[in-house]
Amino acid sequence: MLNVYSRFLKAYHFIWHIIFLQSRYKYESRKLAIYGAGITTGKTSKTFDPTGMVTRAQMAVFVKRALDYKQNEKSTGQVQEVLNLVNKERAKAGVSPLSLASDVTNVAQVKAEDMMDNNYFSHTSPKYGDPFEMLNHFGIHWTAAGENIAAGQTTPESVMASWMASTGHRENILNPDFKEIGIGFTKGGTYRYYWVQTFIKR
Repeated sequence: MLNVYSRFLKAYHFIWHIIFLQSRYKYESRKLAIYGAGITTGKTSKTFDPTGMVTRAQMAVFVKRALDYKQNEKSTGQVQEVLNLVNKERAKAGVSPLSLASDVTNVAQVKAEDMMDNNYFSHTSPKYGDPFEMLNHFGIHWTAAGENIAAGQTTPESVMASWMASTGHRENILNPDFKEIGIGFTKGGTYRYYWVQTFIKR
């Protein structure tokens, strides 16, 4: 029993370390930061009990939320880098930049995770249908749309190089009719890395 508690205690300190060691926030700000990130709930938004008893189940939830938070941070960085590379290519072609749309990014993220979870690689999802049906399913209004998918590439640079080397994918990236983009990225499954770009004009 002591062994189990010791392992969870070490995990607690490890998670706290990786998230906040480099942070310049003071203690109070850190407490509110982990509350705002959904990692812990506290008694209220400003009331915490650091010396209170924690069950193994509660600690497991805390560790999972913290690890998910770090993974989401990494995914956000990948998304931003892909967006930067897309707009760099559009600038070279004399095309206006795309804006990152949160609702479309949600669709792209669901598509990436759907491909990973259901072990397929296709523009047509067994659950949501083709990209246009999927946009409709999530209530997104569009007048023009397109989708790029990729799997196996490990970095934003490598996936963009693959897309730009393919005529159809390149046309989507440089299409002047598109005004917004959603970008999805996830790790795991058969191909280990899944990427999605969803382009729209509303």
